Amino acid sequence: MCHLGGADIVADKFQTELTDELKRHGFNIITDVLTKPNYPDEICFNAAICGGCLFGLQRFLSRSLKSRAEKNGLKLVNIRQGYAKCSVCTVAEKAIITDDSGIAHTAAKLGFDVLEIGKGDIYLSDSHYGFIGGCSGKISKDKVVFTGSLDSHSSGRQIRAFLQTHGCNAIELTQDRLKDVGGILPVKEEKKCIHSESTSEAPNAP
Repeated sequence: MCHLGGADIVADKFQTELTDELKRHGFNIITDVLTKPNYPDEICFNAAICGGCLFGLQRFLSRSLKSRAEKNGLKLVNIRQGYAKCSVCTVAEKAIITDDSGIAHTAAKLGFDVLEIGKGDIYLSDSHYGFIGGCSGKISKDKVVFTGSLDSHSSGRQIRAFLQTHGCNAIELTQDRLKDVGGILPVKEEKKCIHSESTSEAPNAP
């Protein structure tokens, strides 16, 4: 699936349990073709959305995803990295962290502030390393959550400094090594009323 922001989510049409649950929470689900477990079929929803742009290997992305993104005012930006969402940690509207030099170069040309980090310090499996987007997620305006300790990454100090530059704090869920879990995607947020203690939930914009 890919969360386009607000209530719009594009998802695999055969993921009925997931999409039915999201619908119960008020999301607008746009369905598309079945993803297959091999590259490049598995990347049809793997797009990074930030700063008004949708980054992805465009020829393999879902047509429904691209069409809806354009209707929502997003600019389609082609990159060579098929795992775009996995490779990007969004810090601010136009600030990202990535270990992919192609994404870093393209985003910088579009006016993004980019921190390019080293590869290989994020666990995925015994034979493959993970990506920064797969072990992180922005959960509020000033908080980015990580699956493990930034101290386990060779660029950990730079990541902390970059977050602080953009008014964000790191929330480390464990003190273990960073682990790629496929990404942390918050889809709802709690809004507190200024003059009461009541709360309500609503679909979360990116």
